[in-house]
Amino acid sequence: MALLGERISEVGEAFGWPWVPVKFCRTAPKVVAKELRFCEAIKEARRSPVVLTADTVVCAGARRSFGWSQEPDERLAEQIAEKQGTPLAVAKRMISNVPRLENGFAAVEVGAMDRADVFVSYAQPVTAMRIARAIERFLDKPLSPRLTSVLSACGSVAARCFITGEVAISFGCEDSRDCGSISRDRLIIGIPWVLVPKLLGLTEAGSELAGSWKTGTSGEKITAEALKR
Repeated sequence: MALLGERISEVGEAFGWPWVPVKFCRTAPKVVAKELRFCEAIKEARRSPVVLTADTVVCAGARRSFGWSQEPDERLAEQIAEKQGTPLAVAKRMISNVPRLENGFAAVEVGAMDRADVFVSYAQPVTAMRIARAIERFLDKPLSPRLTSVLSACGSVAARCFITGEVAISFGCEDSRDCGSISRDRLIIGIPWVLVPKLLGLTEAGSELAGSWKTGTSGEKITAEALKR
């Protein structure tokens, strides 16, 4: 718990705040799950942890993204097409570009401080800039996000991060901005846990959330000031 808290603090200091840990659980925690959208849960988890299950997540897009729905994408595409005034064929292509988890996860725990698979933030654009610089600096490649305009927080960021192991960014959708209270000056960013030490210029000692973390071979620990250079 202490180590995860330290990592969140270091990510916040380096790139900007706030960050919420997200964990995909094979077995459901023994707590009462809340009836929320995933984008709402990110907001609520800043105050206290939230658990979502297939029965409690009140969003067809999140159920699809987290592998909790076996309904064909066409039904969801019809809903999006009607709501946005988008041609059905276009809505289908939009959804097909969003990854989905394989069925097998019993719950998604948002805001718990024992372990994380992904960090998610409703962040300012400057955070994306700093993360892009860290990727160029420590991974020697550009930030190349796949930007989609549907299933923004659940599929385009959380699920994509978990599946690909890459940073994910979304400008949000109408539902996520409304239900997640995402202001017009913020976007959605996800960092997979496996990338956190690399983006901070650290090397991990031991397994996840075990052992200590040390500075990288350059001896340089990344800070917000360093990323401004």
